[in-house]
Amino acid sequence: MSKTIHFLGWNEPVAEAAASFILKDAAPPLANMEKALIVAPTREAGRRLREKMTLLCQLKKTALLGARIVTPLFFVQTAGDAKRPAAAPIVQSSLIKTLLNLRPDDCPALFPRGGPQSNNRRAGAIAGLIQRLRDELSDGGFSVNAVLEKYAARLQELPRWQDLAGIEKSYLENLKTTGDADPIALKLAAARAPVPPEGVNKIVMVSVPDPSLLALAALNKLSERMEIEILVMAPEELKDHFDDFGRPLPEKWPERIIEIPAPEKNIIVAGQPADQAQCVMDLIRRAGYAAADICIGVPDRDVIPCLQDKLANEKITTFDPADRPLKDHHLYWLVQSWRRMVENSSFADAAVFLHGTDTLNYLREKRQVDCSALLAELDRLQNRTLPQSLGDMETALKKNNDFPNLEIALKYINEILAAAKTNPPQEALRLFLAQTFSSKTIAGESSAELDFKAAAAGIAETLNEITYAWPYIKELPPRLINQLIIAGLDEISLPRRREGAMLDLNGWLELAWNDAPLMIITGFNEGRVPDTKKSDIFLPDSLKEILGLRNNKTRFARDAYLLSLITASRGQHGRIILIVGKTTAAGDPLKPSRLLFRCPDEQLAERAGLIFGKAKDNPHKPPFSITFKLDPAAPLAGNKEPPWPAELHATQFRDYLACPFRFYLKHILRMKRTGSKRELDAPDFGTMIHAVLEKFAANPEIRNSADQNTLGKYLHGLMHNYFKKIYGTNDSFPIRYARAVADQRLKAFARCQARSASEGWEIAARELAGRLTIAGVQIACKIDRIDVNRNTGKTRIIDYKTSDSAINPAQAHIRKFFKEIPDYAMAGQNGNERWLDLQLPLYLLMFRDTDLSRKKTTAELCYFNLPRAASESGIAPWENFDGALAESAGKAAAKIIERIQRGVFWPPAANVPYDDFEELFGKDMRAYFEGEKIAALFDAKK
Repeated sequence: MSKTIHFLGWNEPVAEAAASFILKDAAPPLANMEKALIVAPTREAGRRLREKMTLLCQLKKTALLGARIVTPLFFVQTAGDAKRPAAAPIVQSSLIKTLLNLRPDDCPALFPRGGPQSNNRRAGAIAGLIQRLRDELSDGGFSVNAVLEKYAARLQELPRWQDLAGIEKSYLENLKTTGDADPIALKLAAARAPVPPEGVNKIVMVSVPDPSLLALAALNKLSERMEIEILVMAPEELKDHFDDFGRPLPEKWPERIIEIPAPEKNIIVAGQPADQAQCVMDLIRRAGYAAADICIGVPDRDVIPCLQDKLANEKITTFDPADRPLKDHHLYWLVQSWRRMVENSSFADAAVFLHGTDTLNYLREKRQVDCSALLAELDRLQNRTLPQSLGDMETALKKNNDFPNLEIALKYINEILAAAKTNPPQEALRLFLAQTFSSKTIAGESSAELDFKAAAAGIAETLNEITYAWPYIKELPPRLINQLIIAGLDEISLPRRREGAMLDLNGWLELAWNDAPLMIITGFNEGRVPDTKKSDIFLPDSLKEILGLRNNKTRFARDAYLLSLITASRGQHGRIILIVGKTTAAGDPLKPSRLLFRCPDEQLAERAGLIFGKAKDNPHKPPFSITFKLDPAAPLAGNKEPPWPAELHATQFRDYLACPFRFYLKHILRMKRTGSKRELDAPDFGTMIHAVLEKFAANPEIRNSADQNTLGKYLHGLMHNYFKKIYGTNDSFPIRYARAVADQRLKAFARCQARSASEGWEIAARELAGRLTIAGVQIACKIDRIDVNRNTGKTRIIDYKTSDSAINPAQAHIRKFFKEIPDYAMAGQNGNERWLDLQLPLYLLMFRDTDLSRKKTTAELCYFNLPRAASESGIAPWENFDGALAESAGKAAAKIIERIQRGVFWPPAANVPYDDFEELFGKDMRAYFEGEKIAALFDAKK
């Protein structure tokens, strides 16, 4: 028989020209295609060809019978082979075993520092690399050993290939013990002796510009027994640009001019993917085409989500023909979270697992867990005890009884871990999934239900493969078997459904088959078109050329031909627009496609100026603005109680003085930052230091000691007990680091405290709590410590400070200010001093009414600084503080209370240090709120 090549031209759509040629002899009543096998480059191309053939038969009033359309992959399938191909887990495990059995001095070129002996994770990763190499070589009809035998003289790293060949040989020997055959070996054998479908005597290849060498080898064999017709969509005069299978020749196409009509209109430079999507939307609006007459190309898949969003806003539904990877489905992530949890037993992995929607649904339906409360408890436990392991979590829960939902969840997790220890991994996972979805029913045919069915079927098939391979892999550690499960799931794709989509989002290889008059191709950038692959560690591009594998030169020739075909087929009856992206969504620069520069030399400068010019501004991208403002009074509108607090704390006045509106958000609405902590934050550290020093001050036998060493040892013991009580056996780095820092600061405290005791100062009280009434409102105060000097009788009020640097109490409370100062913040009589904080003066006013004060009107106000630098530690007094300042502080507090009760919280301050709300609202909070409504609410509640 023979191969015959036909050039059909490129002035009409591909599918239409191909259908006309194939059915040229069709006549009523029947077009019988049962003896022909049609080969299209992709499944989507085959679908479009079938549609055109059906329409053409309808026009001829002819019935189409037996039109079978396949892709080149059909010719390397092994379905009819008598030998059973090994399942992926058996292949992978056999390779892993081969690698683990290597001696330290085996394969020195491949592993100069020794092989992966006893390192299961490394062996699994290397096995994956080797299998991918074998897959790519098989595309050209090679095994590793075949490459070594045929091209040894041309291999630049011959010793490495010799090592790889030895591993492949050992792997194939190991695989024989399973009774299964190597899938790649079967594929190569099938290509050497292809078996066509029964009754087929002719093969028609329709515009297949880039088949694999293995498929071509099979077709060459078949051409000895049957007729093969090759249809090339190009003019006859370009026949010297193609080989005898219709593949573009890499030495011809890089030099050929590609005509792009009206490039100044049809080449558009846009910014990020979102800008490209907006360009598409603008072009569709202006063009006036119906949806059926528009085709959108997406060589860069990063543009697809932006396109779908923009088009959906215009009520235009889209369809992405590319299969969806299973890893995009929630079932995959449930399996991944299960795997990480059973392998690591860490709190972080358990937290991820418990945040999963499927997990929460199960706990709510089967364990009666309040899921909102569960997540709140999880955050609270995390922030309180910083657990690292499930053991830390269990210890923390035993010490607290206010985590009821989390206790149920932990019991569930322990059941999962117990099942994972007593069952093979695939069975443990199967039991877990069966339990999780025990009450799930799928009765409908919605997209979500069909996706769930497909995903569940894919997971079940993978687990069945592991079960089948179990006799050969059972000695592998569970982690490695879980890795095999995930590797199997990574290869699964879910089909997409059109469901009435108006527009297809075609990949590059399908675009030539779309005959829509208006074609808009986005992402026309280097690396996408032409499709450039980076060389890997075993197969550099130069070696791919030697072996005849697909390489960057053949891809460039293919893509240059396809662009020429696309533009030529719309030369008279359509338009093609190429959109070039400037950057990725992350802002990384993109290069324009080299194909855009295949223009006449005299046009090159103008073309370069067009492509490298500034991207067009997007008029539909307005500057950031707030579409509506929040009503800060709304959360309190339904409350029967007065909205102002019945009690304030002395420390809260600092927040009002800094910004009344932020005070309102923090202390009236009780807004606060949430999130999981990985280490002790400043409040945690301060709480710990205060707790230790409070216990120290409570011990009359040690608190007035002047022996620094005695004090240091005692404080170290208190600190150790505190960490043990709060964090249990948790010995993670954040805890160890916090202990080390605390130990350093407590040593500095011991030194300063010993000096203070030697000067006659004695601790008279600690954590002295009391209340002060100002303007009818109770002000709660808690003084860290009261010291009295036994020699002079002086008293000092001390507040511990654990900030990074030492603080002067006067500077922390009062600052000179040369702008207008509101009356409630006015300090003293000078008129240029502003209150920043009222804490220590209010402590003094409260202290006056205690028995310790002996009715003194004043006492020394001090900070006991314990900063990062030990040399800065010590007691810092407020110099020149007097009764007048104390009275001024009381008046300021009264005015602030009066303003709070009137609802005076607006406007917000422009600049606030340590702003908790800046991430949400920026510095100008006035743009986000209708703050004037607060005062009206407070007036209504009086």
